[in-house]
Amino acid sequence: MKKLFISLLAIFLIACGSNSSSTTPTSSSAAEPEPNINDEPMQTETNNEPKNDEAQMGSIDEILKEFPDGILSFLSKKERNCLDENAPFEMLRQIELDLYAGRPFSEDAIKYFDMCNIPPPPLPGEGESNVQAFPEGNVSENVEENAYLVDIVSLNQDGVSPHLEVVNSTTLRLFYSSLSANGLAVDLCDYDLNCTRQGAIERIQDLTIVETTSGTRRGYFVEFNPNTKSKEIMTAIFSEDGLSYTNQISLGISDGGSIAWGVPDAVVIPDGRIRIYWVDESSGMRGEKIVSATSETPEGISFTKDPGYRFENGYVDFEVLVAEENNWKAIFSFSPEGLPKIPQSLFVATSKDGLEWDFTGVPISPLDLSYLDPTGILLSNGDYLVVSAVAPNELGDRDYFLYKKILKMP
Repeated sequence: MKKLFISLLAIFLIACGSNSSSTTPTSSSAAEPEPNINDEPMQTETNNEPKNDEAQMGSIDEILKEFPDGILSFLSKKERNCLDENAPFEMLRQIELDLYAGRPFSEDAIKYFDMCNIPPPPLPGEGESNVQAFPEGNVSENVEENAYLVDIVSLNQDGVSPHLEVVNSTTLRLFYSSLSANGLAVDLCDYDLNCTRQGAIERIQDLTIVETTSGTRRGYFVEFNPNTKSKEIMTAIFSEDGLSYTNQISLGISDGGSIAWGVPDAVVIPDGRIRIYWVDESSGMRGEKIVSATSETPEGISFTKDPGYRFENGYVDFEVLVAEENNWKAIFSFSPEGLPKIPQSLFVATSKDGLEWDFTGVPISPLDLSYLDPTGILLSNGDYLVVSAVAPNELGDRDYFLYKKILKMP
């Protein structure tokens, strides 16, 4: 599991005994990759009317590969062709997701079955779901119901806990914990995620970097304290190239002996202060909870824990994509403790204040693999470029690789 991956990495790095701000550059003058940006917006459905000759986001064959035993697999070729020609790709995939998790189908989904003279999918309770449903939590029927992922591609790079930041209009920087990098890898990438290794930072993990209102590049990360034998959330000022840091300070937030803990995500909130979200207070099966703390000033050093929980019931790896007044969006994952029956999947949520969140409870990632540790940036066309770790849907030791994908939130 990811816990074993991080533990092995931590043991290796502690043994190195290097200074906390040291780096291991792979090249003293690594050139930035050539820009390769496609700012053309992808064609999406703006309503649920029959598509006729309009372009689809994908073919029905892709859905059959993802759900080989789903409802579409039982249809005749004529019936599948009719749905493929008329129903939006994301609608067909949503039907399979809902059936898989035992959720009700929308009237719009049923409309396309009627159009093709196909008996509608069974309602929940008429058949037995082949997967245990995800806990509903803060479910709302009006939250980004049509959010979906496209262009899911492996980066062929091992790693977990990625953090993606914008350098400029042609270049991104990607941080991630990697055994092959012997620490926290620091890569420069173009917008297609063709990356070049710049170096590696030792002994830290789960890094996010924000720019404060005063222009300071402040990072928040997890480090093992050999004196207390616990992991702690730290903050420090990071260099422009992301390869070193100074003025390290502990926030006084530690794991308290919990294994399912950490993965802090920091974001500048509308009033200029900093808020950190992390996984904490695990108890029992899928007992992880997402909590948060907000800084007292925009400097982002002294924090007060926010009351209550942002999410309960095993949701983890929280990343805020947008933090604007009355307009917050986030992407997050699910506990591995339900594997292999319940895959780790990605979800999206919205909020007015970053404290009370709503989401549909429907995963947006494919169910054939586990998706975790998401990070993302807003693109010029309104989509989000997302990077996450991906692993097999199985218990025990797993290999983790980074995947990129495009998140569409109509």
